[in-house]
Amino acid sequence: MDLLKLKQIFPSISQQPSTLGEDVAIHHQGKVYFIPSNEVNEDQRELLDAINSEPIHTSKETKWLSYLNNYSKEVPHEIDLYRFVHIQMETSSINQELFRESVETMLGKNLLFLWNEVNHVCIFEEIHSEQDVVNFQEIIDLMSDDLDMKLRIFVTDIQTDIKRAPDLFHWSLSISREIWKGPSNRVVKQPEAMRHLMPHLFTKEDRLFFSEAILKDTLNDPELLRSIRVVIECQGNVSLAAKKLFMHRNSLQYRIEKFSELTGYDLRSFEDMFHVYLAFLITD
Repeated sequence: MDLLKLKQIFPSISQQPSTLGEDVAIHHQGKVYFIPSNEVNEDQRELLDAINSEPIHTSKETKWLSYLNNYSKEVPHEIDLYRFVHIQMETSSINQELFRESVETMLGKNLLFLWNEVNHVCIFEEIHSEQDVVNFQEIIDLMSDDLDMKLRIFVTDIQTDIKRAPDLFHWSLSISREIWKGPSNRVVKQPEAMRHLMPHLFTKEDRLFFSEAILKDTLNDPELLRSIRVVIECQGNVSLAAKKLFMHRNSLQYRIEKFSELTGYDLRSFEDMFHVYLAFLITD
């Protein structure tokens, strides 16, 4: 899309929405531009719809995008509680209207859909009560089946200050992209994001040297490492870990002692357990 040519045809095109109400929103290189609707005839609107490489939002969504992108300082309307829900779809094409209709029907509420890419949408969700909060971990299978596509979701914490929304919007957008670069849970909540981001904070060389320094020769023993990881995930409870591994407790205890001898790390120490778990995270 040639932005200069568009400016020649529509002199009032701007990153600020007009005060006239309905605008035609054009997406170009991650930015949103607005053309007052009274400057666009029907044929031009159809042409803009055809060449616009990204979704056109509703008037309400356009106003929120303007605020969240700091193009406008005016809050479209006051909200007491809200959160952002980023959804990645493993598909190269999608019927956005059908997607909107399906998600709103499943969640039983009207939502704001802020499309970032063809396969990445951020839902701006207004929360009215505790009963209004959707547990995406419980419904992601239903959503995936209904939409017939694999989904991954990143959910922010519920917020009360709408003035923080632009910062949270851009931060959560960036974080979701980083999380989805590698393997992660299908639904990741904001506090859980740290461990999913951990591998991306290190270069390949960093990961190699740190993991070798901590795990040493046990790197060549995947069964031993799997056992140790389960012990850590069970917070050091050997009996519980043994049940999950279908092992006798004494056999697992022997593996723990062997790991300690090879690495020098004692899983009874919180600090040692923490370092070993970090090593697991960066070697995933």
